[in-house]
Amino acid sequence: MTEDVESTAGAGTLATAAGPFLADIYARLHDVAVAELALQTTKAATEMEAFEQGYANFVVSTNYPGYNCWIASAEEAAGHPDRADAVLRNAGYYS
Repeated sequence: MTEDVESTAGAGTLATAAGPFLADIYARLHDVAVAELALQTTKAATEMEAFEQGYANFVVSTNYPGYNCWIASAEEAAGHPDRADAVLRNAGYYS
């Protein structure tokens, strides 16, 4: 199951996203702390993706130069290295 998720950049071929899927596995293994981390990482990536949308606005990016590097960190932690790399490629001088 984990290989399926990892081989598809976190999406998996099943009906759920990587974070909740892995959280379910860890919860069944009675590792509540790791299950919670998987859920929190998924939420962080979702929130940072929303920030990325806002960051496209010149007013936001001017007031927060270089802050888009945090998007890459959240994507990497969520198991989306391709998205993290794309963010850094487009991040500009400050990142």
